[in-house]
Amino acid sequence: MSAVLHALDTAQSLLLADAPDPSKGGGGNPPGWDKFLTVLHWVFIAVTGVCVVGIMLVAGSMALAWKRGSGSEHASGLGVVMLACVLLGSASGIVTALT
Repeated sequence: MSAVLHALDTAQSLLLADAPDPSKGGGGNPPGWDKFLTVLHWVFIAVTGVCVVGIMLVAGSMALAWKRGSGSEHASGLGVVMLACVLLGSASGIVTALT
């Protein structure tokens, strides 16, 4: 009977044990991590520039359409560019939530 209780106690302690934390215990970033972060920063700057240019282009198209008396068919283009800006701003939060 005591062997069964000991086995149950051991199983319970294994189930309730904390998951290992890779940040503790001398772990570090993999080789080349700084270069990867540099490239990631460049991509972020480039995509931000593309979003700004996209908003400017849609605004220019809307201004020309307004001067010509056209309708507001450019609103969908502005919506797409704004959605891209929101995704850019929340990209790291989305990835963090999925991992």
